[in-house]
Amino acid sequence: QPWCLDASVGASAGDQPADASGARGTRGASDVSGARDTRNVAALAPCEVGSEAQRWSFNVTSGHVTSAGEWPCKKPGRSGSCRHCLDLKGGGPSVDLWDCKTARGPELANQEWDMASKAGEEGIVTAQGGLCLTAAAHAAGGVQAHVYGKVAFLSNTADDGSPCVATFLKRSYNLPPHTVLLVDTEDGHVAFNSSDLPVPTPEPPPTSSSESMWEYWQELSGGEGWAYHASSIAKPLELLDLTGDDTDYAWYSTNVSAALLAKHTPPQIDLTGETGTMLYAFLDGIPLSPPLSPPLSPPLS
Repeated sequence: QPWCLDASVGASAGDQPADASGARGTRGASDVSGARDTRNVAALAPCEVGSEAQRWSFNVTSGHVTSAGEWPCKKPGRSGSCRHCLDLKGGGPSVDLWDCKTARGPELANQEWDMASKAGEEGIVTAQGGLCLTAAAHAAGGVQAHVYGKVAFLSNTADDGSPCVATFLKRSYNLPPHTVLLVDTEDGHVAFNSSDLPVPTPEPPPTSSSESMWEYWQELSGGEGWAYHASSIAKPLELLDLTGDDTDYAWYSTNVSAALLAKHTPPQIDLTGETGTMLYAFLDGIPLSPPLSPPLSPPLS
């Protein structure tokens, strides 16, 4: 994403994605020292073809880098419109936009620049030499913009630091550290914002509740005319599946040999239980009837 110096951006430095804020002795340095008036920041914005605010001229005689258009004068007490020039505030290293100076004076040198054209040294330098104009991210070193036609990805890859506000296509976007925005470049709509997602929490380790108590008992099988016999089953007779409410499911089964049944009239099965209980009877895995509601359950044959 190419960036251009924009004279129309008048917000604070913290509201800009980057600024032309460093005139340093070492080419490429991005740190800025010294206090400055952030209301006059020399800000960068995405380049737009035909933008009046991004048109600049260089006067080889005066050394001024001057805005093509006129903007509200910045000097306190001065009304009307003025052309703005790159200004090395206080002799540097901070760079601001300020009303272009015309009279000779001790501060006129702050607006005198030169175009370096030596091999390996192309760029804008101070007329006195030794300082180069550099574009540096301000309070948002991890902010990046990747544009793919109608879609743009705005990201802040900084590991820490306070949330920054990035200006993209003349709109401001909040970009906390580790944030990615998916932006429609035509209307600025944010289709996706990773900082809106809930913070994942680790799943608690599974814990077992209190151990279940299983019981078994001795049961007498038989009836009138039958030979009673006892069977003892040393395994769970009730298989409980707690559903999280007041309902318990229990499965109970008992075996009667076919040889014993063949000698007698088929027995009846009496199902009893508390009110509100639904009972299902199966014989050899086949349901014998619709569910019954005790205590008025009829005997089953």
